[in-house]
Amino acid sequence: MCTWHQDTLGRSSMIDFVVVSSDLRPHVLDTRAKRGAELSTDHHLVVSWLRWWGRMPVRPGRPKRIVRVCWERLAESPVRESFNSHLRESFDHVPGEAGDIESEWAMFHASIVKAADQSCGRKVVGACRGGNPRTRWWTPAVRDAVKLKKESYRTFLACGTPEAAGRYRQAKRSAAVARELSRKAKLSIYQSIYVPALTYGHELWVMTERTRSRVQAAEMSFLRRVAGLSLRDRVRSSVIREELGVDPLLLRVERSQMRWLGHLVRMPPGRLPGEVFRARPTGRRPRGRPRTRWRDYVSRLAWERLGIPQEELAEVAGEREVWASLLRLLPPRPDPG
Repeated sequence: MCTWHQDTLGRSSMIDFVVVSSDLRPHVLDTRAKRGAELSTDHHLVVSWLRWWGRMPVRPGRPKRIVRVCWERLAESPVRESFNSHLRESFDHVPGEAGDIESEWAMFHASIVKAADQSCGRKVVGACRGGNPRTRWWTPAVRDAVKLKKESYRTFLACGTPEAAGRYRQAKRSAAVARELSRKAKLSIYQSIYVPALTYGHELWVMTERTRSRVQAAEMSFLRRVAGLSLRDRVRSSVIREELGVDPLLLRVERSQMRWLGHLVRMPPGRLPGEVFRARPTGRRPRGRPRTRWRDYVSRLAWERLGIPQEELAEVAGEREVWASLLRLLPPRPDPG
């Protein structure tokens, strides 16, 4: 395929292209040169076909700054009364006969928007580059710490010396635990990102002492950074959790495991998870110490933590409200340190 030709010299070449961004490239079907569409030029027309389903692809670009009426303030009684007052005052100035329905609706719409703007105010939503930051923790100090981390990383890539690696680790740690990052934001990161990633699939874990120790070590490593402490400060884990207002992660894991146990017990016949839980496979187990079954582990957990023997477990877990109240009252394990 050629997109340029010169009849006098008999030359042709493919020097014209269709530039497509990376997000649209998978949707390109074909690209061809159309002869005969050119006007006073020696280049052919280049046409490209694209196809995609659903919405338009998300194109990266500068986020828009959107300002809207802060309508959620209508839940406050004084704001709601002010809105009704402004609305009545605006409707009093609307003429009785405005003509057609479109012009009448336009006046009513303008009156409602004006009353809401005066009583509720406006709110900026979305990102707004170049303006005020939309996150409270993005302070100049945090910005400088992140900038230093990026510069240290580039230096480390350029030279690769142990000293550069040490400076990068220190800058990365400083950016992660910047004092200016509010404790609320750190705990939000802990609850929404760190804990789900750390405990993914924990309902079916068989918790050994080694697993409990590793989970608690990972949990307290994050919480100590949030509190601005280290192991050298010799502050007990229970004190740190109480100061931050978070429950022990092991307590959350055990509650989820026994909640899933109750869900399995109450499943009607025919549901695959319940059938697998109640199944008793035949055959001999391998030689050596057998691996703990999840059913045996969670039965022992209910006996240790709730005092419910195995023969009564199905009856108690079958009562949803009783089982949920027992799990809500489940106390944390004694803190080893």
